[in-house]
Amino acid sequence: MIWNVLKPLFEKDLLFSSKDQSNVYGNAVYIGQTEFLAVEILRDDEEAYGEEFITWLDGWKTAKADRLSELLAIHDNKHRFDDLLTAVRQRQVVPFLGSGTSASTGLPTWRNLLLQIARSTGYDEDEINNLCDRGKFEEAASVLATNVNARLLNEQIDHKLRFVDNLVTPVTLLAACHLTTILTTNLDCILEQALDSAGFGFTNVLSGAQIGSYRNVRSTSSRILLKIHGTAKDPDSYVLTEDQYDAAYSVGGTTRDELSLIYRNNSLLFCGCSLTVDRTLSLLGEVANNDSNMPKHFAFLQENEVGYAQRENTLTGHGIFPIWYDGDHDSDLWSLIYGVAKHYE
Repeated sequence: MIWNVLKPLFEKDLLFSSKDQSNVYGNAVYIGQTEFLAVEILRDDEEAYGEEFITWLDGWKTAKADRLSELLAIHDNKHRFDDLLTAVRQRQVVPFLGSGTSASTGLPTWRNLLLQIARSTGYDEDEINNLCDRGKFEEAASVLATNVNARLLNEQIDHKLRFVDNLVTPVTLLAACHLTTILTTNLDCILEQALDSAGFGFTNVLSGAQIGSYRNVRSTSSRILLKIHGTAKDPDSYVLTEDQYDAAYSVGGTTRDELSLIYRNNSLLFCGCSLTVDRTLSLLGEVANNDSNMPKHFAFLQENEVGYAQRENTLTGHGIFPIWYDGDHDSDLWSLIYGVAKHYE
């Protein structure tokens, strides 16, 4: 079942529960001089493990359902969530994942990645920060690519996006649902690693210009991940600098052509995306202007105190209808994604 992807989260909760003396599973056990974590012992008893997991899962679902009810009372969330679920039932939903979906693991957002690389290579952080403040992320990456040799830059990206622990994020649950295609601008490999470990691995992972073969492999692949701006494992796949973006998003460019078709034929669900100034949003605006029959797209977005109405007006003009949340990013995202995932049981 899809809920099995939550087992690392369940085990993490057991480990932290050592502060609660009523729960023995969080405590260490000694055999002679050797220390064993009780959760490790529990893994050896399949029946007991399954019973404890189901008990934990029931409580987890109840908490998420309660918070989901509160979130659906915000603005137009209830009706928009109903529209999203209609698209879910029709198997039209394609998640579009941004760097905010990896932030809970400790990996940097795109802005922080650029700043960390500048810091590590001795480049002027203020210049990079100023460019990012103005939404000029492509220009910031271009500056670093010009002033830092390619080998060092590629190593920095690989090191800073390298992830070892299998920590479950909200979108891991979303990706475990019966979805045939997932899009991401992330270079990291967290999603692939987490889903492989849970037995929900992708049939194909296409990065950068490889997404041009998407339509050819779609008919024979049950689960496809499109990493439209490349993967940290392959510097040749990167779409980071202005020149690389121009090549990918110009008329006739691979990324532009494939994304345009996906925008026209699916309902996208944006998670962890800033949806401010970037090429993917600009392209979606073009498609919306030229195709009055484009499906309705959705986004889980954190509401800020300032500019809600203007933001709503801009995004809906691009065909994106926000479902807002006003609490903790990860906690509320878990609740919203739970509301989607339960329809894939």
